[in-house]
Amino acid sequence: MKPTDEQNTIIEQEGNAVVSACAGSGKTATLLNFCQKRPNDRILYLVYNKAMREEASRKFKAQCLKNVTIMTTHGLAYRNYNVQSKYKLH
Repeated sequence: MKPTDEQNTIIEQEGNAVVSACAGSGKTATLLNFCQKRPNDRILYLVYNKAMREEASRKFKAQCLKNVTIMTTHGLAYRNYNVQSKYKLH
């Protein structure tokens, strides 16, 4: 499928990008194109929940994209959580 003008603006974006759009608008397809264009860049794709992470992982694997790390926002926070901290996770 050919990207729209709006999607091309994102795909051609240099540097960091944040994309917020409604469900079914083509965010993942846009990101797949974005990542394919940058095979040597390391890209972090943050998603809302585990189901979205698993779905995105399947799509990126099908395209043989290995430069993308897909995480939930909670997963990113937990990964960076200091276990020596006085704070407790609930």
